[in-house]
Amino acid sequence: MKTMSWMVVGAMLTAGTAQAQTGSLVSTLVSQLGVTDKQASGGAGSILSYAKSNLSADDFGKITKAVPETEGLVKAAPASSTDALGGNLGGTLGSIAGAASLTDSFQKLGLSGDMVMKFAPVVVNYVSGKGGSSVGGVLSGALGGILGGGTSAPAAAAPAPPAAPTAAPVTKKTTTTTKKTTTKKK
Repeated sequence: MKTMSWMVVGAMLTAGTAQAQTGSLVSTLVSQLGVTDKQASGGAGSILSYAKSNLSADDFGKITKAVPETEGLVKAAPASSTDALGGNLGGTLGSIAGAASLTDSFQKLGLSGDMVMKFAPVVVNYVSGKGGSSVGGVLSGALGGILGGGTSAPAAAAPAPPAAPTAAPVTKKTTTTTKKTTTKKK
């Protein structure tokens, strides 16, 4: 009987994974992160809205083509009190303002700010699954500023920390001198 119950659990898990792969982005977030539909749609919309502000219309169009519900999700994102900041700043300051805006949006949904880091890889992986790695890479690149990454391909885990600097090898030069002593015979 125990064998049978484990088989049923395995079948349920497999079915859940298949549903997440073929379901909507919202259902994927709900099943993987245990959030509500409203939190999933608002959080995904906030992330996609941030990406939209960092992409050309053509690049964002690639995402909306791969994931048709993108525009609806962007509309579901709660307005952030820091939204105006991010769009006017570039570089590091823009990334900081963008991260603050996302944190604010997530808090309005009843989610902690650290949930941004849990949502983002799920959203990127979902987009990659629907539109291919090149479209996922476009999204990942747009989110790079807030995720601390660049335009690399999406990954499920955080990037590895940089290797510790290594010192140049020390070569010790040793010289041997021999002193010749001679003795004279008398």
